[in-house]
Amino acid sequence: MASEIDYKILLGSYQQKSFDLLSQVIALEARVASSNQTIDELNKRNQDFIIELEKAKTVITELKIAELERLEKEKEKLSQTSESEMEFGLVSMPPKKRTKKEMAVEDVELITNTTLNERKI
Repeated sequence: MASEIDYKILLGSYQQKSFDLLSQVIALEARVASSNQTIDELNKRNQDFIIELEKAKTVITELKIAELERLEKEKEKLSQTSESEMEFGLVSMPPKKRTKKEMAVEDVELITNTTLNERKI
């Protein structure tokens, strides 16, 4: 039969183990809270970067459209050259015509993909 001393020793062991486990739980909860705070901060930074990227895409698109409009005006000037100059190969034929928006979107996609690939490296 177990004596009173055995029960006291067993109770003391339970109390010590309970205290140890409680301390571990408290420490882990503190680490989880700290990690959650870090995650929230990083998510905010990520959202800021996404907003900045979208603004940059808009600016690039606008710049590309302006460049394409300038090129179209230049192309119109070239098309006003005489046919005789074209017959002798002095003026090259323009490439297949695409809309400004198509060209701008392709350029933005190319720049975005390049930027994302550079960040992965």
